[in-house]
Amino acid sequence: ESVDILLLETDIENGDKKNSENLVSWYNTLCTENAGKFEFFGPQINFYTFVPDYSQDNKRRFTLISRVEEGDSETNRMLTNLFYEETVQEFDLMHGFRAQTHVGTYLMYHAIIEEIREAVAKDTVRGKSQMYKFVSAIKEQNTVGEARVFLLGSTFGGTGASSIPVMARAISDSAKILTGGTIKMENIYFGAVILTPYFTFGSPSKEQKKKAGV
Repeated sequence: ESVDILLLETDIENGDKKNSENLVSWYNTLCTENAGKFEFFGPQINFYTFVPDYSQDNKRRFTLISRVEEGDSETNRMLTNLFYEETVQEFDLMHGFRAQTHVGTYLMYHAIIEEIREAVAKDTVRGKSQMYKFVSAIKEQNTVGEARVFLLGSTFGGTGASSIPVMARAISDSAKILTGGTIKMENIYFGAVILTPYFTFGSPSKEQKKKAGV
């Protein structure tokens, strides 16, 4: 009777994000206005959006989010350099992960977990967190039967390729946080489909490489 959809995006200005939101809005409007008239207008869509906020000064770069300079900064830097090139550590995250999926996977998982922990701890965050509401819907479905989660994303680009590998774990761990570890994991079923590249980019110029840093 209803489907819960969570839209993940790291670039809040992405045109496809707005197109997706409009499409769901139009669908729900048609369902409401044509209830009982047409069989193909069926399930109500409950729509949620999660966009990690990288606009804050302390979250604009990987090094700031990971607090590399705190504590033993020299050791932190040596460890970080094993995994990420310096340009990746320092590029501006305002427009997403930009195909740097090795850092995107790390950041997306922790952004979700951080959101859930803050929502559990603070009423103000809980009231406006759509990620919290989405995981709560999974928790509620889990208590009465099966919760079925289907992941859809790309294997190229930034957000999708970063999220697909960690979303099942992020959702499971979020549900554990919400329930104090009492969630019935055997009642949550995960499925997934991945999109392969369906468009191409032109090769970047030297100026673009220098400006973007990646």
